Amino acid sequence: MKRLPLLVAIAAVTLLWAGVLAQSGSELFSQALSKEKTEGKLDEAIVLYQRIASEFATDHALAAKALVQMGHAYEKQGKGDARKAYDRVVREYADQRELAAEAGARIAALDRALAPASAQSTVSGLVARQVWSGSADTSGSTSADGKYLSFTDWTTGDLAIRDLASGENRRATHKATKDEPDEAEESVISPDSSQIAYTWYDWSSHNKDEWFYDLRVIPREGGQPRVLYRNDQILWLRPHAWSPDGQTLAVELQRRDRTEQLALVSVADGSVRVLKSLDWRFPTAMAFSPDGRYLAYDFPPVETEPERDVYVIAVDGSGEAAVVSHPANDVVLAWFPTGQTLLFASDRTGTNSLWSIRVENGRPLGEPKLLKQDIGRLTPSGFTRAGDFYYGLSTGMYDVYVAPVDPATGKVVNEPDHLKTRYTGAKWGGTWSPDGSRLVYAVDSVVSFPFPPTLAIWTSTAGQVHEQTLRVPLSYLNLRGRLAWTKDGGSIVLGGNDLKGRPGLFRFDLSTNQVEAIVLDRTGGYVSPDGRTLFYGRQPPSQGTSQPFGVIARNLASGDERAVYPHPVRSLALSPDGQSLAFITLSRSEDSTAGPSPTIRIMPSRGGPYTDIGTLESTDAASLGLLVWAGNGKSLLFTRRADTGDEVWQLPVEGGTPERVGVTMMRITSLSLHPDGRQLVISSGFGKSEIWVMQNLGAALAPKIP
Repeated sequence: MKRLPLLVAIAAVTLLWAGVLAQSGSELFSQALSKEKTEGKLDEAIVLYQRIASEFATDHALAAKALVQMGHAYEKQGKGDARKAYDRVVREYADQRELAAEAGARIAALDRALAPASAQSTVSGLVARQVWSGSADTSGSTSADGKYLSFTDWTTGDLAIRDLASGENRRATHKATKDEPDEAEESVISPDSSQIAYTWYDWSSHNKDEWFYDLRVIPREGGQPRVLYRNDQILWLRPHAWSPDGQTLAVELQRRDRTEQLALVSVADGSVRVLKSLDWRFPTAMAFSPDGRYLAYDFPPVETEPERDVYVIAVDGSGEAAVVSHPANDVVLAWFPTGQTLLFASDRTGTNSLWSIRVENGRPLGEPKLLKQDIGRLTPSGFTRAGDFYYGLSTGMYDVYVAPVDPATGKVVNEPDHLKTRYTGAKWGGTWSPDGSRLVYAVDSVVSFPFPPTLAIWTSTAGQVHEQTLRVPLSYLNLRGRLAWTKDGGSIVLGGNDLKGRPGLFRFDLSTNQVEAIVLDRTGGYVSPDGRTLFYGRQPPSQGTSQPFGVIARNLASGDERAVYPHPVRSLALSPDGQSLAFITLSRSEDSTAGPSPTIRIMPSRGGPYTDIGTLESTDAASLGLLVWAGNGKSLLFTRRADTGDEVWQLPVEGGTPERVGVTMMRITSLSLHPDGRQLVISSGFGKSEIWVMQNLGAALAPKIP
């Protein structure tokens, strides 16, 4: 009889341990949070986070959340393992966009912390807080009462309004369908918060083969928009600011010859007065002084250099002066709502920082004052009457990764790792040179806006890594384009805009650091190794013209064009020797020769019969992204969207069944397989913008305000 209590006790203990072992992931996470935040037992919390990430790896939301918290715990301990935890989130849990974005931001912050210390802010008491993260859009402005933010809802292309107190979004315009190409772009709210002026891409009511933009005004509460200004000779326009009395808009106009004008548009009748005509250089921002007498703008004083100075021009046209003139890059942010203080961003201390300058009667008074160091990639949204400064902050991460590959199978044998360079979270487009000795990628400046185009050439010899950075004499690099080497390895072919703002394809000579335009009306496509032919895709013309469409071969000397494949395609790619084109077919409605599923085809680049080398089951063609040739020309790599991110697949040129390579990452933007087949370079990342508000600027500037 005495054995029964003992058996009961043993059974109870067994059940207890079974309960512990059967703990749910959420229970473990709650326990770990308690260890970390309530009890301060970081080591025990980290063990639990590790257990969650291991045992519940298939629960992406939970595993990613645990890894982010594990990173936080490591940071509190001052340990370098934090980055490893964050890196796993970015690599393995790209589908958890908010958590991946947070992890990426922490990686960038950790890298900044390791950088050499620079000058500190000279003003204390400034407070910055985030008011919108994740899907924030920075194309609009904040209302003067601090209640609303205008922005573009990119899911539909409509102009939208965000209530900053409740976080509620609503559309101000209402397109018939989200598939219409018409869309709102930059917007600015009137001083009394009753109206919004905005750019509208007006495709529906114009010639569909050209771009046209309207300047429109709509009540903040919604209603019928009013076309304030429309001119078919204007390629693009942007409203920058309302005058303090709400009667005039400061607008940037780009004419069809791509010259720029600073103009004042009457809100009452849409009449235009050109305040200043420029060449192909443009302002990033324009702002009215609080008394409405002056307009501040930034502009690069040297045509061949991207660095900008700040100017103030009288609205009545009576005079103009440079109020900030410095070798650094200086851009206008906003006028403080009271007094005579102009805020600007400058990278003169090595990071993009917040500065102020006193301006009296259109002239600078005294020296600029550093207000806050290292403000990041900032886009101004405007001041409230209370003196709170709202701004957008770009915190996205784009980076280049390297993964070892088994050349026999083409499969990745280890997880991709960051390419170790001085630039983290700001590089993209890694492409191996033809001989595999060098890697080129583009680098975005983390300290200034607009971002001067920079290329980096990476080499590794006998274990020694060397990185050479080269500034490209262009005004813009096309992030959607590709970097390609010429056959001799002496130049890079890239898309972008020249110093006059004209889009095109360019050849950048690595020995002279000079660019030569290949063609000035197209930023995408592939140039043949002999430099004579450009291949690109063109959709069918909308108005029945005789213009060829499909896969187009353009003779770069004569400009003559012909269709080598008379149907739209997806992901065109030219082989390394220039002899073959590969592409992915779309639907049967667009190509009567296409099968029921997307198919990879290869054909001679000169034209001729095609060969189907692989069918992609029932995959929607829209889920397919990149298509690139391996450096040896023996296989093709392509990306395919999945629930967990973009997958990399391979297909032998001889044909067969497509196979996964073993890499899944978030938003893969470029691929390049080393000529020896042993290293795969992947460019991957995400864009993220946040809206922040900076407070107490009035107190910081008070001694300087009369």
